Amino acid sequence: MTKLSAENWQVDSSETYQYNNQYLTTNAINGDLNNFWHSIFSNFPWLQVELAEEYIIGRVDVSTRIDDTNGELVRFNFLEVRVGDMDATGSSEDAKMCINQLCHRTGDDLGLVKPMKCVSPLKGKFVTIQKYDHSPEWPPYTEDPYQHKNLRYLEIANVDVYTFYCSATDHPCPHTNVDNCAMHQDGCKLP
Repeated sequence: MTKLSAENWQVDSSETYQYNNQYLTTNAINGDLNNFWHSIFSNFPWLQVELAEEYIIGRVDVSTRIDDTNGELVRFNFLEVRVGDMDATGSSEDAKMCINQLCHRTGDDLGLVKPMKCVSPLKGKFVTIQKYDHSPEWPPYTEDPYQHKNLRYLEIANVDVYTFYCSATDHPCPHTNVDNCAMHQDGCKLP
């Protein structure tokens, strides 16, 4: 698999935490791990990346902030990545998204970078990342979230999307070439 260029990508999200214009949604796709997008505290915060065109997606890597002042790496708890052709723009952060196909779901995972390999290759132009659940001790979002291990927000420093390649052309395998490419475990190859 090969990483797609973020050129011509668009990004959207549930409501962004506003603090001195620091936590812009575009931070999640600019490749700079020193800045990040930060959602507000909500039940199901989400981020959506709109790719330049449809691709066969095999993996999505998500990086969290690297300057966590709380000292905890809990940002990957209960994340769900979905891939498909449906645009999530306008979706509520108070409801779990069920649009597009499930690529990967994390549990109680820790780390700065989480490679999320799709269960099977998925065709799509939209990649969404959303908190889908929380632990039983998770408080209502109206309580002080800093007093609890599992926080109801997302902090995403970078999103990388990986696609399969056709060996004969050495170009990403967009949806227009899917019929010409047979899916194999190691990528797209001409039959």
